[in-house]
Amino acid sequence: MPAANSPSPPPAPAELPRGGLIVTQNGKVVYRLGPALSANPIPDTSRQPSNRPIHRVDPIYPETARTQHIEGPVVLNAHVLGDGSVGEIEIVAGDPLLAEAATQAVKQWKYQPYSVNGQPVERQERITVKFTLPSS
Repeated sequence: MPAANSPSPPPAPAELPRGGLIVTQNGKVVYRLGPALSANPIPDTSRQPSNRPIHRVDPIYPETARTQHIEGPVVLNAHVLGDGSVGEIEIVAGDPLLAEAATQAVKQWKYQPYSVNGQPVERQERITVKFTLPSS
């Protein structure tokens, strides 16, 4: 015989289309919001552009860094324009001697252009350029 005061699980809220919001309190729905309608829908992520460049230029290892045995990663944020070329670049992390060489190389990279509804789309790319000295 089940206990008369045993708590029962709260009923599952009704399913909403993707993007909806349901707020419950003590198992009761207290707020419900359907998916937002937008004139500019978010692009389907399955159609997102490849984050790999179609043309890549390797950096030239700075001689000063080479003689000082400096190596390691340089992390950049690159603004990729609608035509696939690289615009503004921000240095996020890395040795300053290596960062300039990485920036100069990445400025020459080219990505696959991407568009939504026939309009070119710009995007940000996080790029890590690794500098490794050859073993002697």
